[in-house]
Amino acid sequence: MNQTIVGQVREEIAGLKSALLEPGMPEVADHIFSLEKAAGHLLTFERPENPEERAAMRTELEMLRNELKRVDDLSRTGEGFCREWGQTLGVGGDYTADGTPSEINAVGSIVLRG
Repeated sequence: MNQTIVGQVREEIAGLKSALLEPGMPEVADHIFSLEKAAGHLLTFERPENPEERAAMRTELEMLRNELKRVDDLSRTGEGFCREWGQTLGVGGDYTADGTPSEINAVGSIVLRG
């Protein structure tokens, strides 16, 4: 069961990463919501009694944390790119990846602990 939950979270991370790379990022909010929902299932993990299984679970969770960190880095880099591009053009507003002016509002955030 733990492997299934980890797999679902991994799929949602991949979906969010893909959405962040899309021009205009139209589906980012949906993917953040789906990722949050899938990650909520991590709270249902049962701690394995077997030390080897606990170590394997810890490794899986550390890999998930690293994937989330990479997605967080990607989102921060993208936001910075859009802001810098607007400054390069000499216009006061921000621009999306497809070049249209827009205000960048954070839809959500990723919090890493541990």
